Amino acid sequence: MRLFTEQVEKKFAELFNTERATLILVDRFKKDLFRYHLDQKANEEEIKTYDFCKGIAGFVANSSHTLFVPRLEEDSKFFKEVDDPHGIYCNIDKTYNLYLVDNARQIISVPIYSSNDKYDIGVDSLSNYPRAVIQLINKNDPNGFSQAVSSLSNIDHIINRTLINWNS
Repeated sequence: MRLFTEQVEKKFAELFNTERATLILVDRFKKDLFRYHLDQKANEEEIKTYDFCKGIAGFVANSSHTLFVPRLEEDSKFFKEVDDPHGIYCNIDKTYNLYLVDNARQIISVPIYSSNDKYDIGVDSLSNYPRAVIQLINKNDPNGFSQAVSSLSNIDHIINRTLINWNS
């Protein structure tokens, strides 16, 4: 399953021309977020779980709405371990000190549903929660996501249609 999620992340990053994408899965019964992770030391897959309200992914899972955050450093919902676990790179300052930098600047988070899910207005139903949240991080464009933001509903539609067709 970890290899599948990594492939989904890679393909979505390519499709939307972003530095990277993250896929956070939703356990609708336990109301948890989770992801498959490779423990490098033990060389084993493990499942990391997070509180259903953690991070931007948790906000999107709870609200069921696509969200664009233009400046992550100004958004208190951002929780690195959930929203961007791969977004650290090494940098060297003028005195040759090595340090880690979190380079996430912008993010678009989209809830993902199955074609079988039915949204019940005003009802606390499991089918109202998404199956996953895909997050597109740092558009590979000097203007960032400025062009894409005007059509967030189109991005939401494209992502959900792509995954529904992928499952068929």
